[in-house]
Amino acid sequence: MSGFLGSAVGWRTVMALIALLALVSLMTILLFVRDRSVGSATSPAHLLSALTGKRSGLVIFTTFLQMASLFCTYALFAPFVIHKFGIAADQVFLLLLVFGTCGVFGNILAGRLSDRFGVDRIILISLIGSIIAFLLVLVAGASLVTGFFILCFWAIMSMIFHTPQQQRIANISVEQRSLLLALNAAAVYLGMSVGSWVSRTASVYWGYESLPALSAAVMALCTVVFLTSVRVLKTEPPIETDT
Repeated sequence: MSGFLGSAVGWRTVMALIALLALVSLMTILLFVRDRSVGSATSPAHLLSALTGKRSGLVIFTTFLQMASLFCTYALFAPFVIHKFGIAADQVFLLLLVFGTCGVFGNILAGRLSDRFGVDRIILISLIGSIIAFLLVLVAGASLVTGFFILCFWAIMSMIFHTPQQQRIANISVEQRSLLLALNAAAVYLGMSVGSWVSRTASVYWGYESLPALSAAVMALCTVVFLTSVRVLKTEPPIETDT
């Protein structure tokens, strides 16, 4: 949506709208969220334990790798699709709009699928589906129609990951749920940053065509870490915290 609006009304207007929406969100929370209960105490020791513990650390690392994989290609989405499919620069926003819409659909779908089939199964489908999507992008020809459907599949597969992943994290430790969710959010943005850096570096040395291959490789590593975390969550004792 931001890509579409940026092309239509200019990026300064988009930034102003984002700031306005942030202010509206803040006021809405202050006015309508009635829960004023104090969260559990958090210390640097809790933070270190959450990051280094097998149960929580592997799950958070999974989030980091998933986002890094996504942004190995998505960070340079515009120049990549221009190079790959020959689309005009002033039409890239249409693909961004479609990608975002499919991503929202995938996010909505994720909750229902997780309730029916379980969070672990949906996350695994997301990771494997994302690998397939990146490989399809890699081998696809210059047909924009084919690219359109592949991008839709990629968006849906990547976005069905986050809702079940948050459910997993929320159930690791009731006492430290807020801390773990905050660390998961931090892993999202760290993954975006690292993935963007990898994308820029790879495009300079190996060209845009290398980006989907890098994304697929990182997502494969993410899948291994995820499967390891599933095993650990079933065998390791729960996180213990001092209260």
